[in-house]
Amino acid sequence: MVTIFAVIPLAVALVLMTLFQRNSRQAGLVTLVLICAMTGVVPAFHLSPLQLLLSLGAGGATALPVLTVLLPALLLYHLQRVTGSMQIVTQHIARLTSDRDLQVLLPGLSPFVEALCGFGVGIIVIVPMLLELRLDALRVAVLSLLGLLTSAWGAMGVAVVLTASLTGLPVAQLGSLTALVVQRQ
Repeated sequence: MVTIFAVIPLAVALVLMTLFQRNSRQAGLVTLVLICAMTGVVPAFHLSPLQLLLSLGAGGATALPVLTVLLPALLLYHLQRVTGSMQIVTQHIARLTSDRDLQVLLPGLSPFVEALCGFGVGIIVIVPMLLELRLDALRVAVLSLLGLLTSAWGAMGVAVVLTASLTGLPVAQLGSLTALVVQRQ
């Protein structure tokens, strides 16, 4: 019975996003409220209000390394959009070459940006430029996913720090072992 209760929040999030077409923020908030309610109702998951606040704080602290990467990338995207610099860059790219394949490579190489930053920053920065170049949306989506997949080292630093904080393992040891595993692939 405890397993069923444990699966309910995940199931609710999936149902909200798939059947009810809610975005991840809405599904996440509903799921968070549900989980908080479950800590007061389901005896196996009972937490005192202080324990609940501490758990929410620990979760927020765990999310901080991810946010330190994503928030500046989102800020960059919005600044590019508002200032018009994205249009200027894409206009220059279009003037340099009419070859669509070269235009895809010029905005900054999504795998390179992803390898440096990780967490989808290559998508946040590069995809709007590719769309501004009037490339087909499906092609842009596929290219952005390939950009994530082709950067084997993408997000490794932040992901290792995040994993270390969740598992309690030393960052240096986890990073070294991860590098060995990735190198052998």
